Amino acid sequence: MEKWENDVKDYVNGPLPDQIEKRIQSTFHQLPRKKKKPVWMYSVAAAVIAFSILVGGSFLSPAFADTLKGIPIIGSLFEKFGDEGIQHAEKEGLGTPMYEVIDIEGKTVTFTKYIYDGSRIALEFKVDPYESFYPDHQRPYDIFGIVNKFFVNGELLQNPKLNIQSTKMPDGSIVGVMKLSPDESLPKAFNLRFKSDYTWVKEDGQIEVKRNIDTNTVVLDKTFKSDEITLTYEDVSVSPLTTSVNIKAKIKTKLWEEEHFDFQVIDSNGNVLGNIPTGFGGPIYDGYLHVDIKQFFNPIEHDSEFITIRPYLLNHDIFHEDSTQYSKKWTEEPMTLSQGELGDIKVLDVNQQGDEVKVTFQPLGEFPHLQNDVYVSHTEQPNFYGYEDISEVEYVNGEPQFTLTVRGFPKKGDMYIGTRKREVAPTVLEEFEITVPLTD
Repeated sequence: MEKWENDVKDYVNGPLPDQIEKRIQSTFHQLPRKKKKPVWMYSVAAAVIAFSILVGGSFLSPAFADTLKGIPIIGSLFEKFGDEGIQHAEKEGLGTPMYEVIDIEGKTVTFTKYIYDGSRIALEFKVDPYESFYPDHQRPYDIFGIVNKFFVNGELLQNPKLNIQSTKMPDGSIVGVMKLSPDESLPKAFNLRFKSDYTWVKEDGQIEVKRNIDTNTVVLDKTFKSDEITLTYEDVSVSPLTTSVNIKAKIKTKLWEEEHFDFQVIDSNGNVLGNIPTGFGGPIYDGYLHVDIKQFFNPIEHDSEFITIRPYLLNHDIFHEDSTQYSKKWTEEPMTLSQGELGDIKVLDVNQQGDEVKVTFQPLGEFPHLQNDVYVSHTEQPNFYGYEDISEVEYVNGEPQFTLTVRGFPKKGDMYIGTRKREVAPTVLEEFEITVPLTD
């Protein structure tokens, strides 16, 4: 893994070796391509876009698949850009190679692999170099953002929940991973078709998808009620890619306006599964919010015998930015910072290489996914230096950890690690908690 990380750093941040450049270009330009189709697309404002498009059809030969794996980055896009579930499935060799080359307003896109477990779909892609007035961090949203309708066997997906992670390569191409996490139940095999509302888009694309990961679904159909909340647990599905929970909820409108409703999923080893952000909502009538919740989480460990679903309420005041900020000077030794009612965090390590700083810290409270609000600064007060990224919660020797990455951080003077003290904590709805056995 360490060698792979070094290869990725060298390839993304350093000059591209001539032999690798030649190999990539030779691979992609010598392959027998289908007749190209003019398809959808134009530019679109990308500030809030989480949209992707899915295209495909024919599959790679084993020889071509092996060739792709031999190319740095191209062979490990799921591992580099996927979430924890995608990375897990990739390491187990569960992806299916494919090959589809399409034109999008003169831009060439190649799809090379997909993973599908009956709930979520992930695809690897490469976009050939192209000219754009959009900055690098907004690509390839300027060519993918126009597709806004997805059909499964001719039926429109009402909430496809699309997301894309990518990077620009030294040769100007864009490589990354697309994810589709719809609310609707999906069949084992289907035709996925994408379209655009824009009138100048004359053709659409489609891909044949077959489930390539086994999924264990536990039907629950259990209802819990109070005066303000009714929850019906419909089913739980687990696979090497995803843990998904389906719930029908009826929540009193006044409560919904004051409190954020959510839930944790905890495995039998005590690990709180990372939440794959999707969000949910629904109509309000008769004084209640009525919503079908399909929430995705990271996969469970193989030895987990059960999971516990723990609903909770969180007052919206926790998100107010006027909560107390404070910091401590980093002295090369682990230190503890309080986050108020959420609990403490323990800063384990701070490492700077060039203008990139990585802060590794451990959340010590009961809700680790809420404890990732950390910053690094040269002064006691926070300063914005450049790009910031926070990892998903990871478990190291059974303990949760986060890594904060800040790029564009000047190497000078003292370093302070800071956070916020929150005045409210989640309220666990113990009467709605349920444990689901995963073994016979």
